[in-house]
Amino acid sequence: MSYQFTQWVERLLEEKDIDPESEWIEFKDEKDLFQQMPLSVVIDYLQQQEPALKHQIRTRLTLIDFHNGSILHFFTFI
Repeated sequence: MSYQFTQWVERLLEEKDIDPESEWIEFKDEKDLFQQMPLSVVIDYLQQQEPALKHQIRTRLTLIDFHNGSILHFFTFI
């Protein structure tokens, strides 16, 4: 599942023309300071999760994509 998940995420990002190395996620930390990290770090983290969670992530991203939503908002949320 991990290899399939990795391939699927890479294909999704490619279809959306999103480069995980050059796309940055912004968020506030526990001290209310803005932080940034490359999307590739978030993707690496997701690839290490349990298969059941990966399935939920894939389902949610598919739904967001189907409704023409921004998958980057989902990655920021995570």
